[in-house]
Amino acid sequence: MKIRLLTLILLLLLLLPYTGSVEKSQLKVGIVHNKEDEKAAIKLKNILKASGINATSYSPDEFEKALKSEDVIFLLGGHKAYGGMGNISSMYLPPGNKTTLESVKGSFVIVVWEGNREVITIAGNTRKETYMAVDAFFIWSLEVTRLYNKVGYPVTFSKNSLAVYELETFSYDNITGKYKTRTLGQFDMRVLNYYTEGNMTYFNVSTRRQEMIFGVNWTIFSWQLVDGLGRVKECRVAVFKDGLLNSTSECPSKLTKQGYVYVLVKTGPYDWTLPGGRRIKVIELDKYMYDMKWRVVGMKVIDFVNPLIPFKGLVARGNLAFDGKKWIHLEYMELYTFKR
Repeated sequence: MKIRLLTLILLLLLLLPYTGSVEKSQLKVGIVHNKEDEKAAIKLKNILKASGINATSYSPDEFEKALKSEDVIFLLGGHKAYGGMGNISSMYLPPGNKTTLESVKGSFVIVVWEGNREVITIAGNTRKETYMAVDAFFIWSLEVTRLYNKVGYPVTFSKNSLAVYELETFSYDNITGKYKTRTLGQFDMRVLNYYTEGNMTYFNVSTRRQEMIFGVNWTIFSWQLVDGLGRVKECRVAVFKDGLLNSTSECPSKLTKQGYVYVLVKTGPYDWTLPGGRRIKVIELDKYMYDMKWRVVGMKVIDFVNPLIPFKGLVARGNLAFDGKKWIHLEYMELYTFKR
């Protein structure tokens, strides 16, 4: 039971960024890019500057200088980028994702390499996708970097936002060779209330995961105080068993760990039908974790997103585990209703 409960908490926290308090120390940030990706570099620098971080630009020839001087280094462009940039990016891109960048139209890859220096590669199928992926980095990958809670980016929800999801679990039938699904319960995210202080709006945001396990009703709540630029000021988790408080804790200070690589791959768009029959376009975001020898570790998360939906656009999510040979489906959740 304890293992199952810890798994539930982990799955819940995958929906949350790490939530340590905003640190005051200033990170030194560099951006390595060629002339073709200068527009993307300017956009990136402007977003960082709005949070008080003045990033330094480097040419590909100055990469070693950047490694010696900066705490966080952005690489713009993929393994085929001009002017020597491709030779640098190639070292930080998973081998399989290089093929994706070359062959999948509209795709991009974001890689966070957590070494002594944090190296963040933002690469698109073309320079257009690289430019678009700058915003995507701040929406979907910022929480696994050292910049989280130091850099602000407008939240993807409003004062009345709500999203409710239905949860299913998978079990593999060795006889039929097929997966069986079972309804688990419900997961929801909502803005409870908000207030304004000076020029900033603050939101109280909650998540709730509720499911029945062996006849016991488990509910996991989290509460976050978030400013309008997505920076978390406070966060707590509470676990209830059959309606009674079982435990409380602060949210983890960090979910990332040095020595690992966090990868996000975008493909799509695809057609999707929302509850009620409304059809929308979604993009697919595959999230992996590797060690630095490109061996898969941890879980794989597949998100389908659309900007119409609050809370980072989440329409559906699949959680999978790697058994050493293949990916095993663990859980799936899909949007039931929402309020923007």
